[in-house]
Amino acid sequence: MAVDVKNLTALLAAGLDAKVPAGFRVKADDGKLLYSADEERFPAQHGHHHARRSDTNVRRIFALHGKTDEDRIVGTAVQVLDDLRDYIQASGHDSWPVAGNPPRSHAQIRASVLHLWYGDHDNVVLECEPIQVPGVPDAECQGSGLDASMVTWADSVGTVASPLLAGFSLASVIAVVEEPTKFYWEGATIIGLTVAAITLIAAVQTSKYVHPEDLHAEGWYHGTRALYHTGILALLLSLGFALVPGSPDWPRGVACGLALAAALGEAIFFSGEAISDARAALAFIADALGKRRSSR
Repeated sequence: MAVDVKNLTALLAAGLDAKVPAGFRVKADDGKLLYSADEERFPAQHGHHHARRSDTNVRRIFALHGKTDEDRIVGTAVQVLDDLRDYIQASGHDSWPVAGNPPRSHAQIRASVLHLWYGDHDNVVLECEPIQVPGVPDAECQGSGLDASMVTWADSVGTVASPLLAGFSLASVIAVVEEPTKFYWEGATIIGLTVAAITLIAAVQTSKYVHPEDLHAEGWYHGTRALYHTGILALLLSLGFALVPGSPDWPRGVACGLALAAALGEAIFFSGEAISDARAALAFIADALGKRRSSR
């Protein structure tokens, strides 16, 4: 199927323009989405004669998202949602579409209809009107509880990020064990690196099941996210523990503070998502165990 990118851009513009806060506009212009705001209305515009504008070149980015037209439509729509959210927040508007941490962007094709929303599957913060996409069959993810962005994320985590970080954690814990006298908090460092290595390796294993063919793919996805962010947090804490100076050493102290601040930022920024993912993963495990017992 040949996708009319210009028509897709116009459809996205119409749907999103109806959902943005008052004073913001989304327009289509020959394959581009243009974002604008009323002049001198928002704090970030103070001191400027004209309101800042931004855009997403849908025609240019369309081919970068996946190998099939369905994947490209979904990937492009997710990027558009991200760009629009970032533009509104950068313009000085209150957090949008909800106060607090920015919600994730999602797109999914069901029965030739493109669905766009912010939030999670079980906690939708803002949903756009469905967009009819002529000639597009059901997305391959339908029925699995996934969308293309979730599959892409799990693939990148399972094949690149987690293996590299797990390998680094393993190498680091071996180095600390071999020369513990060089580390003031060697015990905490060893424990933290061990936790990081185990959870990141587990994330690699669970990510393999995050694909549309698996009936429990959504449960595996939440489990992978919970393990991955736990591993990142443990790794950042371990870095801070390893850098704790045993004597006055300001460069090492500054580095320690930066590492622990990064760990605190990870804990604060992803705490809500991590708790939600952990609950979903535990519910998935409990359900699987219950089915296994009942089948005996």
